[in-house]
Amino acid sequence: MRHLVVALALAATALALPQLFDAVSAGIYLSTAPGQY
Repeated sequence: MRHLVVALALAATALALPQLFDAVSAGIYLSTAPGQY
């Protein structure tokens, strides 16, 4: 049972990582874009 919980946690993390990366990269882009103009 414990292995199932770990597997689900890993799967949820793997699915959430791209969205988190997109959010972070978008935030960095928005925070740095005004300084480029």
